[in-house]
Amino acid sequence: MKRQVRLKPNSHKLAAHPLAKKVLDDLRPLLESKASETNTETVHLNDCVWYADKVFSHTSAIHSAIENLERSQYFIHSFPQPRQNVKRGVRRHDWIEYHYSHFLITLVSLLDISLRLTNTVFCLGNRERDCKFDLITKNSWVVRTPVAGALGEINKLIYPHKEGRNDFVHCGKTPKIASVMKSEYLNNLDRFSFIEMCGKPVVDKKTLELAYKGQVKKISAKLQKETNSIYDEVWKFFNKLEPIYEKNATTLRVNG
Repeated sequence: MKRQVRLKPNSHKLAAHPLAKKVLDDLRPLLESKASETNTETVHLNDCVWYADKVFSHTSAIHSAIENLERSQYFIHSFPQPRQNVKRGVRRHDWIEYHYSHFLITLVSLLDISLRLTNTVFCLGNRERDCKFDLITKNSWVVRTPVAGALGEINKLIYPHKEGRNDFVHCGKTPKIASVMKSEYLNNLDRFSFIEMCGKPVVDKKTLELAYKGQVKKISAKLQKETNSIYDEVWKFFNKLEPIYEKNATTLRVNG
């Protein structure tokens, strides 16, 4: 029997990107001093180390975001202790929409983190809260590099999701998974499961469970496709940032 190859999660692959590895290598002296409980104030750490430390805070945030996108799919797939959850008023439909909401917020946040990472790698000096798309991509240092185009591609993927994210964050409107999937079938499952929770089911429990399992597969496939797409663009973005980071880090090493 042929052994099935287990694919690495996108988050693991991103951690192995040359940019991520270079940043960690430059950060190593700081990490080693902390591991040995040495007072960093008494150890000479050149400016390159502190530069890497600032960059790492954003590369690791992007890594965590990709990881959370993948975790959201795992949680949507599972529905632990269904009887206990239903007793607490949590239906499978609620569970799916809750974890999709987390997926949505995380997905949209990737553009903000990418803009802050660009601000740090280029040493632009903007406050993090001021790192808006136009300010960063139209900066005279950024606009002349492929980084601006890479940010534009990330923005294209995320833009269609901004309205749903803003409705949830600012207006408290939970994204409706039936609308996301454009599925009247899911809309009906929502109604059926609500009626079941009220104690007067119109569809038997087993049929409802099987129906949700089929829909969860479709939801998961859609979210995985979106995760793969944003991962691909983030990887390209890292590719464009790497030479800028290496140039600045080399200068700081020499002058440090």
